[in-house]
Amino acid sequence: MRKVLGVTAMCLVISLTQAATYTVTNTKDSGPGSLRWAIGEANVGLDDTIEFDIPTSDPGYDDSLGVWRIWPDSSLPTLTDSGTYINGWTQTTNQGDLNPYGPEIIICGDSLNLEETPDSINGLSIVSSYCKITCLTVCGFPKDGILINEDLVPPDSAPATRNVVLGCYIGTGPLGEIAHPNGGGVNIFGGWTNVIGGPDSTQRNLISGNNGAGIRIDGDSNIVINNYIGCNRQGSGSLGNDYHGINIFHSATPGQGSYYGRSIANKIGGCSADSGNVIVANEGIGIVVYGLGAPDNRVMGNWIGTNPDFDPGLGNKGKAGIHLHWIEGNYVGDTVPGAGNVIVSNSGAGILLWKTGNNVIRGNWIGTDPDTSLLLGNGEDGIRIDYATWDTPCDSNRIERNSIWYNGRDGVRIESKDSSGFIFHNTIGPSNFIWNNDSNGVLIKGYSHEDSATCGNTITKNSITNNGLKGIELDSMGNWEIEAPEIETVSWSPNDSMMVEGTALPFARVEVFTDPAEEGKWPHCFTTADEDGDWIFVTDSLIGTYVTATTTDTFGNTSEFSDTFPNPRPGIEEEPPIVADREGFLQIHPNPSQHGAVIFYELPKAGKISLAIYDASGRLVRLLVNGIETAGRHRINWSGKDETGREVTPGVYFCRLETDGQSVIRKLILIE
Repeated sequence: MRKVLGVTAMCLVISLTQAATYTVTNTKDSGPGSLRWAIGEANVGLDDTIEFDIPTSDPGYDDSLGVWRIWPDSSLPTLTDSGTYINGWTQTTNQGDLNPYGPEIIICGDSLNLEETPDSINGLSIVSSYCKITCLTVCGFPKDGILINEDLVPPDSAPATRNVVLGCYIGTGPLGEIAHPNGGGVNIFGGWTNVIGGPDSTQRNLISGNNGAGIRIDGDSNIVINNYIGCNRQGSGSLGNDYHGINIFHSATPGQGSYYGRSIANKIGGCSADSGNVIVANEGIGIVVYGLGAPDNRVMGNWIGTNPDFDPGLGNKGKAGIHLHWIEGNYVGDTVPGAGNVIVSNSGAGILLWKTGNNVIRGNWIGTDPDTSLLLGNGEDGIRIDYATWDTPCDSNRIERNSIWYNGRDGVRIESKDSSGFIFHNTIGPSNFIWNNDSNGVLIKGYSHEDSATCGNTITKNSITNNGLKGIELDSMGNWEIEAPEIETVSWSPNDSMMVEGTALPFARVEVFTDPAEEGKWPHCFTTADEDGDWIFVTDSLIGTYVTATTTDTFGNTSEFSDTFPNPRPGIEEEPPIVADREGFLQIHPNPSQHGAVIFYELPKAGKISLAIYDASGRLVRLLVNGIETAGRHRINWSGKDETGREVTPGVYFCRLETDGQSVIRKLILIE
């Protein structure tokens, strides 16, 4: 009998917890068919769905906009059971697409009874797992539009994990054109592996116009992809949040639930074309990663300060586009296709590092577009490292393979602002392109001329040219102001090779460059000075009007560029086109590149053409096309190999298109 009763009770529990669907049929604050009622019912069992089918006859329908407004008088129930799905898309399915510009359902906090503690009222709150919220406008709430809160999870309950928010407008009106702010947009407090946004345009959230941050994360392994943060629904007009766009923050205080994380391994954006976020026009910083530790966060493929159309006036207004503060081991960009961030037009620096180490900044465009054709400089430095203490130094950061152009101060600035500030063993290079910045290409500045812990910062294998002041400037004992090498002779040997000879610090590494003026546009190989400081460098050719060099000592300090030495055979840096070139006639992508490139060319009429790759000395590397081609656009892949099938070495190459007795040339740079 006891066994029978036990089985009966078990069956009853299972039947009571089977997934159910509850339909919202009116905009009332309470009672059957209301959203409050539906959430309460869904909290009784697991994996329930809340759908919407509110008729146009409902008093909450606004026929001028095609939307239904739900005005709660008090906080809506928190989602406490796992698997609840609030499906705003069902209103469109059931009643038609009456608002083609956004969600049909609006949850608005304008009518709240603020006898409750105002700062405790969120639009929707989740303290469970596997919940999903889609296609709602959430606006006018004093605290957050959506809160995912591990701190309120009861002990021994499932954590606030794997929740999803898709296709919502948070902080704007239903058309996504004007602000209707919440206190904050989306707040993940302690939750982990939650997803905000999705790859499809219908899954993109618009998180703009809020009085706080667009998204705040204090948790691990959360994903934020393909959202518009700080703009209108079209991604164009300014509609910034009043604080940061995204704030990843480690509070270092465990919650009452099961969260004991450190804001680890969150991912902002991604490598595919449909994963990057547009983060613009916010009053604070675009993205902040802050807190003791907080490692392995990745910021990739985002548009920070602009959108993919490069519309003007969208820069974030805080001290930087991205700010890494008091953290270690994070990644901004990468060389994987699509992983680089575009960080432009922000009021402060492009990227700012404070009290942080072992981070990698790689493969980003900072101050320009991926074609390096637009002047979109950040207001201050491209990258700045300028705040550290003896116990939290800025050390061992790697800045490599970035294009840092057109910024309002230095391309890269490392500056100690305190006598106890230790900024050391950071590496700038290889393969950064630091061009056309208003002040120096690279500035390394200590705190005082008497003593400096701003040292051991290595600058290597970069292209640095045409900056407003110096290519590399050491000031106030930055990098101990080590002496630049001296170039004594540049000569051609009988076997038609070039020799560069000079002196430097004993045992120092010497890198040789060429440049149209006084910097280092084209990096060449390096050599090492002997015990007496003598060094010699031999190469087949050096293109550029002048030869320069840098020294890096055994501690890692790199010098300024040396005095220039005239190149006796400067060559031609880039032959001017003979034909009247126009946009799209001959393009190379990507450029710079690691492994060959795709070459696009357009012919106004059919005819015989030749398309070939040459090295810097004018020798043929690979003949790609030699024959009759039709009029129109064409493309061809170059694998980075010569005529014999061997990989060519990194360096400067030229792509030459000849047709009808005329030619056009484009420079192609292969990097390591």
